[in-house]
Amino acid sequence: MSELFKKTEDIIYEPLGKGLSVRKDNNFVEVWRNGGFLFQRDLDPRENSPDFRMLIVDLSKCYHAKKSKLTTVFSVSRQTIDNWISSYEDKGILGLINSTKNIGNSNRSKGNKARMHESARRIEKMKTKKLQLSFDDVTFPETQDIAKEDEPYGATLEQNTNRYAGVFSLMILLVSNYQWFNWVVGFFGKAYKIFQVFMLMAALNIRSIEQLKNIRLKEAGAIIGITKIPSLPKVWSMFYETAKKKLSNIFLDNFFVWQIKIRAVSLRFWFTDGHVLPYTRRSKMHKIFNTKRRQPEPGCINFVTCDIEGKIVDFEIKEGGANLRNHIIELHHKWSEYFEKNEYPVYVFDREGDGCEFFYHLVQIQCPFVTWEKNADQKKLYSLPESDFTREIEINDTTYLYLEKQKNFTYEDENKEKHSFTLRRFYVINTASQKRTAALAYNGNTELSRRDCIYGILNRWGASENTFKHMGNRQPTSYRPGFKLVKSENQTIANPQIKELEKDIKSIEKEFQNKCRILAEKDKTMNNSGQVRKNDTYTRLKDELVKLKPQIADLKQKKSELPEKIDVSSLENYDSFKIHDNEGKNLFDFVGSLVWNVRKKGVEILSQLYPYKNDVVDLFYAIINCHGSVKINEKEIRVTLEPLQQSSRRAAQIDFCRKLTELGAKTPDKKSMIIQVAKMQ
Repeated sequence: MSELFKKTEDIIYEPLGKGLSVRKDNNFVEVWRNGGFLFQRDLDPRENSPDFRMLIVDLSKCYHAKKSKLTTVFSVSRQTIDNWISSYEDKGILGLINSTKNIGNSNRSKGNKARMHESARRIEKMKTKKLQLSFDDVTFPETQDIAKEDEPYGATLEQNTNRYAGVFSLMILLVSNYQWFNWVVGFFGKAYKIFQVFMLMAALNIRSIEQLKNIRLKEAGAIIGITKIPSLPKVWSMFYETAKKKLSNIFLDNFFVWQIKIRAVSLRFWFTDGHVLPYTRRSKMHKIFNTKRRQPEPGCINFVTCDIEGKIVDFEIKEGGANLRNHIIELHHKWSEYFEKNEYPVYVFDREGDGCEFFYHLVQIQCPFVTWEKNADQKKLYSLPESDFTREIEINDTTYLYLEKQKNFTYEDENKEKHSFTLRRFYVINTASQKRTAALAYNGNTELSRRDCIYGILNRWGASENTFKHMGNRQPTSYRPGFKLVKSENQTIANPQIKELEKDIKSIEKEFQNKCRILAEKDKTMNNSGQVRKNDTYTRLKDELVKLKPQIADLKQKKSELPEKIDVSSLENYDSFKIHDNEGKNLFDFVGSLVWNVRKKGVEILSQLYPYKNDVVDLFYAIINCHGSVKINEKEIRVTLEPLQQSSRRAAQIDFCRKLTELGAKTPDKKSMIIQVAKMQ
């Protein structure tokens, strides 16, 4: 065991660059970094096996070993390494398993792999170029000019101690990946400062504007480029002045389209869910159904759409009465013009969207989807022999078995016309818990393999169910700055006459059923002449049932003729329904969503620099919370972070800051944004 932790003179370690070295044997490969043991893979490095290819990909992508060293040490060509990396990025581990040497594989790749990957990259580049949207295409309300003293990071200063220095890493990611200042300054001018404050709140999980009183205003202001965060009354004044511009809708519409067209989010699977924003004051508001409390309550719903990586694609706040089904149909119509028919994103939603009528409408508009099946027959589900589940997939370190069948639906429209359609049906077994469940899918005009469907639906199970829930632990997602209410355009209520009729129908139907039950226990009564008595209980009940039937039919007819909703705004002394003015909430959630998206980008960069995958997210937040120093002059903003104590974390911190600096982010007045790590003392 000692040879795993201590190098000896008689063992040969071959260098790979970046402090990496390997020791090869006929049965294993050991990987070391800066004299410390990292890991061991049990494989024969002389065989071109999938495990061997995966090792080469890991060394190149995750540990940044030099490809020139890999070619020498493992006797593979540079082109072969590039091919393996491209195959892995395209198809995952399957790309490394399917080889052109597998003669029996009818699906094997044919031709030169290097040329195939080159062609794929060229096509993707052409698509990206075609979809690229410049700021000339963005609809700005008017030209926004700001004075020089109001420009971000305009004042020169030097702070040797700053508690919020690590937040600057998020600012660099915002500027480099989302052209942050182009958006907030371009739309709002000098009012951009409130967005800087919101960014700080999202980064540090400051749950309300009132909690800003607990931070160091000068230090926080320096790191977000406004010299000093003003007092709370001034911050509120800035907020209301920005909200009064009424630009949130056009701002979000332009940004979400731009974000999709530059491929800042994934376009394959979109996960949509609604999140309750309750209202607890006295004004009259439409009600939503709170699934946690299992009861209706006044409030509104924030419908959030995320991609497969957990990045926010779109969000929209709607008042009570809205539902997930209508929102998904609206989403499809909203975004379909930006996609080809065979490239629509696949919508993934939970059991709230289950329903024959809703599925029929999705089929009619060719909207692909994947969802759980509600109220699946559990006896039938568990009666299926496990031997029928011949396919498996591994997600989140759990193996699942699955089986595909079909399910037929028949939808009857208002004209009593029946429409038949078929959906794909999947049965899934969690091999760890032996829990079984069922899912439904529809391809539309897209291509959806079995694995695609299962992969999409299993990202709605357990820890991966909803990225918005994870956001709530890191950012103030439920916070609503300002509670201004306005009159709702929807002043309709459920028709009270229908409720009264339903009550009468239910009462008469109950009476009808009781009489039927009594009649079933009675026999005809005969008189002495052998004829049925005219006034016996049996005859009387029969006559009463005959009279009740037309009463029920008449009430149902009256109910069908009444409108389900009625507008009561014209009534005297009527207390109208209110709705939140969502201007401020939209802008606050925009910043929170964008900070969450760049957080994902930051974790992605850091994961390539740090080998311990389970610790990457915590390390990212450790860097954001680092103290440091800030220096701003006419040419640059230079932030120096205090080094982390643990050597492996510190090495990743240094590499991460170097990567951020290399992004070349600049302020509107062309100051370079530089972040670095101080030397260990």
